[in-house]
Amino acid sequence: AVFPDNDRVITVGNEGRAVIWSLALCAALLELEHSSVSDIAIVADGDRVATVGSDGTVIWNASSGDMLFARRAEWLSRLVAFPSGTRLAAYSARRLSIFEAATGGEVRQ
Repeated sequence: AVFPDNDRVITVGNEGRAVIWSLALCAALLELEHSSVSDIAIVADGDRVATVGSDGTVIWNASSGDMLFARRAEWLSRLVAFPSGTRLAAYSARRLSIFEAATGGEVRQ
């Protein structure tokens, strides 16, 4: 996924980790360690990114790599950010969880 600034991308590799890359340098800026990452999303402002893995969803500071909060749930496999940047939806084949991107508070499940 490409950040709104068009200067960075975030990828998920086969090793199950997320990497934020500089497009200008073609070099990794940050590696986000999260258990078996299966999907990623960039929050609309580009300041935060989300990963979903085998143990739930994590929101990260996209500049420092600091974990902002984690939502534990073993059944999630995919992730999407709302265009407004206010919410994220994590889902699997049978379940959907919608939560606030700023606080991690659940909106509905």
